[in-house]
Amino acid sequence: MPGCSRTFDGESGEIKSPNHPASHPNSLDCSYLICVDRDKLVTLRFTHFDLEATESESRYLVCFI
Repeated sequence: MPGCSRTFDGESGEIKSPNHPASHPNSLDCSYLICVDRDKLVTLRFTHFDLEATESESRYLVCFI
């Protein structure tokens, strides 16, 4: 899905769910890579975060540092 997996390497950026604010397709698996210089700080701020898990699937967020 377009916009689902991207690399961010600028001074700032915004990550939104594909189709936001509408629903996204089920079983969507997105990956976002945030690249910064070693002397820079990455701040993640969530203004809305909703994981609507169902009995048949799980939804999650994983951050690797």
